[in-house]
Amino acid sequence: MDGQYTDKPAAECRAIRAHLLRQLRQLGPELIEGSLAVTHNRCGNPNCRCARGEKHEKTILCRKVAGRSHATYVPKELVGPVREWAARYQRAKQLLKEISAVNEALIRAYGREQRRQQTLAKNLRLVKP
Repeated sequence: MDGQYTDKPAAECRAIRAHLLRQLRQLGPELIEGSLAVTHNRCGNPNCRCARGEKHEKTILCRKVAGRSHATYVPKELVGPVREWAARYQRAKQLLKEISAVNEALIRAYGREQRRQQTLAKNLRLVKP
């Protein structure tokens, strides 16, 4: 990603950026930061199967907030959708990084164009009719 757009003309960068923005819009609003993890634990009931070693399975969504880990329980019926939302979030993050790289290339292209314009103006002043 880094530097892959550096030498591309500004018009091509704008077209690439428009394409990336369309992909970002297509992801939709169902995004969630974090990753899913499956844990096994005991409920504490001495008559439960978990007391005999068959622990309960639960799925949690893990993410960092201000440098600290936070976990949110995910009900079984939401595990599939939440997994999809987390994957979409990762894709959105990737697209945003790429859009940022394209925008940086556009800044560099603008600078190149400004220098080119200045050089042309300077050369035209040197050539007097």
